[in-house]
Amino acid sequence: MTRAAYTILGGDWVRLPIGQALTLHPFQDDGGTLTMIRLDLIERSINKGDMTRFLLALLVLVLLIQSPAVAQDVAIGDRREADGTLTLSHEVVVAAPAADVWAAISTPEGWRTWAVPVSWVAADDPGSIESSYDAAARPGDPTIIRQHFLARLPGRLLVFRTTRAPQGFPHFETYARVTSFFELEVIDATRTRVRLTGAGYADDEAGRALLGFFRDGNRVSLERLRDRFVNGPRDWTAQR
Repeated sequence: MTRAAYTILGGDWVRLPIGQALTLHPFQDDGGTLTMIRLDLIERSINKGDMTRFLLALLVLVLLIQSPAVAQDVAIGDRREADGTLTLSHEVVVAAPAADVWAAISTPEGWRTWAVPVSWVAADDPGSIESSYDAAARPGDPTIIRQHFLARLPGRLLVFRTTRAPQGFPHFETYARVTSFFELEVIDATRTRVRLTGAGYADDEAGRALLGFFRDGNRVSLERLRDRFVNGPRDWTAQR
């Protein structure tokens, strides 16, 4: 007997040289996952009935395989509201259950796995989290950022405002009026759609500068959240 590999192409079976991958294109889903499988088959005479049964068995096999998700780009949009303010939104699919994503975005311990190297609940306000991009930062340091949480629907919605920014952060008096929303949408047991929206950017020079800054900054943040569930918690010591 000789060994051969086969692929589905346009609904037909096509023989390939050994070593080429077998790609099943119909299994690309809305999260960007593309199922790939490689088979080396013993070449023999296969009639139409055998081929049909083999195809069905192969499709069942593919459905049972848990293939790693392909990283999805962060979708970005903005719009002008009826009151004249600007809204900025970012959206990405994370390969994790909603409960795990919720823990990552709503607790200081979760933040340290993807967003910042240090974070804690504010001593004078249990409804606020303080954090810093400086791993050596301590409460009261000029690098501290504070977010105050306005509303929580566990596993679904987190609403907050930034009430303190690092010393020298430009236009903070304008940014303090922006309200941010984390929304989680369950796709299935292992995937969650995350939407981060900032509402209330002023349509003036300061507001537009802030919107431009967070257009890129929030993209990076959601990429890090997505990557946290692909590669594990972020190693902040490697960033020094």
